[in-house]
Amino acid sequence: MRITQNDLDNGYYVKDNIDTTKDVEIEEFLGIVKFKGSVITKRNIWVKAGSGIEAGLGIKAGLGIKAKLSITYHHALFAGLCIWKNATKEERTITCSKLIGGKPNYGILKIVKPKKEK
Repeated sequence: MRITQNDLDNGYYVKDNIDTTKDVEIEEFLGIVKFKGSVITKRNIWVKAGSGIEAGLGIKAGLGIKAKLSITYHHALFAGLCIWKNATKEERTITCSKLIGGKPNYGILKIVKPKKEK
């Protein structure tokens, strides 16, 4: 599932929630993409360079979450919630340059400095 500029209205995803079994990929250079509700997937959430993610109700991924910029959440943040196997350390990792909202409810937080674009 790919989110592009066409899926946004004033920075907000046009639907309130995402609940999918597929990878969620947010296209690059969209700024902070906001969700009124939650983002839930059994796979990965990939947020490309120049984009970030903010969810009003929470972010849950069966596998990992990676954002080049910030991740903002208000209620819950989970990574590595796969019930069909034991998640690896990489699959439980939440990688971003800034986390806003507290500590993850489940997962390993990895803060990285954003790389400068060429």
